[in-house]
Amino acid sequence: MMDQARSLAAMDYRREIRHMELSDSLQALLLRKQRALRVNEFLKRLAQDESLVGDAQERPSMAEWLHEAEYPIKQEMVYDYGSRKFIPTHNKPVINLAELVTLILEKQGSRYTAEDLIDHVLAGGTIDQFSKKVFTK
Repeated sequence: MMDQARSLAAMDYRREIRHMELSDSLQALLLRKQRALRVNEFLKRLAQDESLVGDAQERPSMAEWLHEAEYPIKQEMVYDYGSRKFIPTHNKPVINLAELVTLILEKQGSRYTAEDLIDHVLAGGTIDQFSKKVFTK
């Protein structure tokens, strides 16, 4: 009888743990989805920002931004079962644009981050307004 009670308690415990794990997974999925929607809205507003219209040749290239920020290019690695070691992939390295923007702002002496830029644009602001806020003391 005691073993049966322990077994039932263990089953209930495992069921509760599984429920918590599922709940955590759903919550993480929901947070990722909300973040993706937020970024998509930011990009839509950025595309409509008239302060970005102008001569593209006047703006720095991506390579120049990466150099300016001293961005650490990360080469993705995959496990090669034949050689039994990790090797670089042939895919292009991944660049986290939020991290890049934050690094650029830091290099310019700003305490603001990419999140601050996103918040500003989603609140109806423009890139010009953000630049003035960031770089005027």
